[in-house]
Amino acid sequence: MKGVELPINILVIVAVAVIVLLGVIALYFAGFLGPAGTVSLQSVTTTACGTWRAKGGTTSGVSADTIEISNYDADGDGTLDKGSGCLADNLETLGVNKYGTAVCSGSSVTATDNDIQSRVCGLP
Repeated sequence: MKGVELPINILVIVAVAVIVLLGVIALYFAGFLGPAGTVSLQSVTTTACGTWRAKGGTTSGVSADTIEISNYDADGDGTLDKGSGCLADNLETLGVNKYGTAVCSGSSVTATDNDIQSRVCGLP
């Protein structure tokens, strides 16, 4: 008596089905865990606003452009920049580029600290 044999076509179909299933599982877990190494806008905003608040914010005369953001490209140019102005990655630039608190004119930002305090940080 001959053993039970599977045709080659069935083996190929099973192999493709297993590969597709593994791909679907990988996509599910990639979406569930999120991309590695990225920082959310909300997380950066919360941290920067917390730092500003801890330094006294507008009540103590601390400007939003002095609150540097070291792990987020606030101006979207692909590099992390220090300093102030439209190309710096600080709380002021974050407010301009992500929350629309003002605009950049030349190399200076026209946002006021009160705009950033209320619209970005949600403080009175």
